[in-house]
Amino acid sequence: MTISILFPRLSILGESDFVTDVLSKKHFINQIRESHLDKKQADRDLPDLKRLHEMPDIEKIIRQATKVLCEDAALLRRVQIYLCHRFSGQTLKDIGLHFGIGVSGVSQASHRAALQIKGDKKLKKLIAEIISKLNLSTV
Repeated sequence: MTISILFPRLSILGESDFVTDVLSKKHFINQIRESHLDKKQADRDLPDLKRLHEMPDIEKIIRQATKVLCEDAALLRRVQIYLCHRFSGQTLKDIGLHFGIGVSGVSQASHRAALQIKGDKKLKKLIAEIISKLNLSTV
């Protein structure tokens, strides 16, 4: 079934014009995301759903982590790297460039922070608060 059959008024544009002019627009994607996907949580049965959710940028993650964990600078930096690694959708290289470290440094800092979070209930609660304020899913 072609686009012109489904949308006869748009047959003037041609199918390829319809696809590029309507379906690829960011506002269309955001509209679908808001009306259908934001209400769903990612789960094991829909692994690609996680990629369709809007991911916060590195700066937003850093600001939120700073608001919650402002006392310990070293811990704050590790947690920021961990959260960026886990939730920003950016590559290790991009995260490393932002923090001034290499790819393996991002991976190691993130892993160490994850271990520290796992062993510290108070820190785990603070991380959950940051994740909640960023409207992120932990699935």
